Amino acid sequence: MKIMISQPMAWKEYDAILREREKTVRKLEAMGHAVADTVLTVEPPEDGNVSLFYLSYSLNLMSQCDGVLFLHGWEYARECKIEHAAAVAYGLKVFYSVPDVALWG
Repeated sequence: MKIMISQPMAWKEYDAILREREKTVRKLEAMGHAVADTVLTVEPPEDGNVSLFYLSYSLNLMSQCDGVLFLHGWEYARECKIEHAAAVAYGLKVFYSVPDVALWG
């Protein structure tokens, strides 16, 4: 299964975000899952809404996945809440922890 990780980022240091993500990626890959690379390396246009640009990028990646893993605190992050609504509305598998993914198979 291909999984996207939805991870709250506000109020966190970039290195802490990457460490949390890499730890989760290793666990998912060890279970045999592919993980969408949501670490954005593209720069948003100067004349647009940066948050919407990044959200649209993540929704595009989500469209190529079977499920989404929402990490702790997702329910307090605006973009994660929108990603959650999209995942539910479009019938993707929704997980709230790595053990949830393991239970699904």
